Amino acid sequence: MVDTAPPGATRAGRDRATPLAGPVEILDRTGDRVVAATGVPPDEPVLAGHFPNFPIFPGVCLLECAHQTVLGAAAGPAGPGEVPDLSVIERARFRQPVFPGDQVRAEAAVTPDRSGVRARVEVSAGPPGAEPVQAATFRLAYQARPVRPPGVDIKALLPHRFPMLLVDRVTEVVPQQSLQAIKAVTLNEPCYAAIADDADQAYPPALMVESWCQAAGILACLEHPDPAAFQGRVTLFASITDLELPGRAYPGDVLRHTVRLVRLVSDAAILEGGSTIEGRTVQTVGGITIALRPAGVLSRAAGTGAQP
Repeated sequence: MVDTAPPGATRAGRDRATPLAGPVEILDRTGDRVVAATGVPPDEPVLAGHFPNFPIFPGVCLLECAHQTVLGAAAGPAGPGEVPDLSVIERARFRQPVFPGDQVRAEAAVTPDRSGVRARVEVSAGPPGAEPVQAATFRLAYQARPVRPPGVDIKALLPHRFPMLLVDRVTEVVPQQSLQAIKAVTLNEPCYAAIADDADQAYPPALMVESWCQAAGILACLEHPDPAAFQGRVTLFASITDLELPGRAYPGDVLRHTVRLVRLVSDAAILEGGSTIEGRTVQTVGGITIALRPAGVLSRAAGTGAQP
């Protein structure tokens, strides 16, 4: 990412999910006016999938630049437990395409109203050193809305991260007994990136197993009588028995995992359960043993019979 910000500039929007790989830098904040900038490097990830034979920066990414610029204004009534949330796109007009290598500049006029804030944003772009031209204009409205309660904090319990974090949400927990979780399968997942367009799109069975095992790992960590004892430890899958896969998952399906705790010992848990899609069983797990071990066992020198 080309750093377009002068010394002292701040970054907007990096505390929330965004389709942009690089930062939107706040260049100036004066009164109700905010100016921000970013670059479109040739390796910007969205370019690989957005018209890959004729790469242009998606219009919705220009919207995201405008949105992050408004967030950089830090305006609106948001208080503790609330966030300024884009609620209405009153108008969006796209005037010129933006290409790899271009520099993008957004200028927003942000004014409060009774329900939140409103913003007019002009986005311009062009090659470095050239006079930028108007690429898009937006009229946006924001409201402060409560932050959704996190529920079970999956990332605090599992060490997995993209692209191998395969549990989206825990929907139900019965203490010391069971857990239910979901995993949505989408065509945009990395496992589909290299296959032909007309290839079989069945979700890999190994990933379906991994997703269920991660749900089991969450329950094992939640239900241990002394979770603090496992700081600096990781869940390792020691064994799986009697796992059957009578069905397949495809893009658009939602896997619903059920995990039941069979037995809990000092440093291991035995669990069972299965997975369904719209009530149809696609996976049954007769038993799985999860061991909790110090993170150091993951080093090659340490060696272990279990797998993370």
